[in-house]
Amino acid sequence: MPPIKSLRRTLAFLLLAGLHLGTPEALAAEAGTDDLRRQARELYRDGNCREALDGFRRLTLETEVADPSATARDVTLAVACYHQSNQAERLDDSLDSIADRHAGRWQILAAAAAGYRSIPHYGVLIADEFIRGNQRGGAPQVYSWARDRVLALRFYRQAVELIEQDAEAQTSSRAS
Repeated sequence: MPPIKSLRRTLAFLLLAGLHLGTPEALAAEAGTDDLRRQARELYRDGNCREALDGFRRLTLETEVADPSATARDVTLAVACYHQSNQAERLDDSLDSIADRHAGRWQILAAAAAGYRSIPHYGVLIADEFIRGNQRGGAPQVYSWARDRVLALRFYRQAVELIEQDAEAQTSSRAS
């Protein structure tokens, strides 16, 4: 019998190659949220950030949230995947979409705010459009630290308001 570790590697290879289990879309349709989360985190641990990012996108933007704390960790890992796969230019849209979709969950808003604090605070202007991160060419480089700080503070403020609403609701329910 081969060791369990080599079996896991073989399964991971088959999964990545798409020979046995199919595409990430098919995996997400077949697997539950917990399975998708486990697969994405395993891919991240193995250094396959581009593949893991597909799973984290699904977890943060397409699946129903049963555990907001776990989804907040998925947001943090998705930001790390964007960094490691050199896709910083997609971070703004992703974090904004996550915050819009989960506007009622303070844990996820706080994770999106922390994401804005950890992303590269520079980019270039091309045709009056800001593109985050390192870019080739001679476009003027601009810094976005102040803008990123304002966006992070906005998300933190929304999270604090939700926490206060939860605390008030719990206090009123205990009083009655």
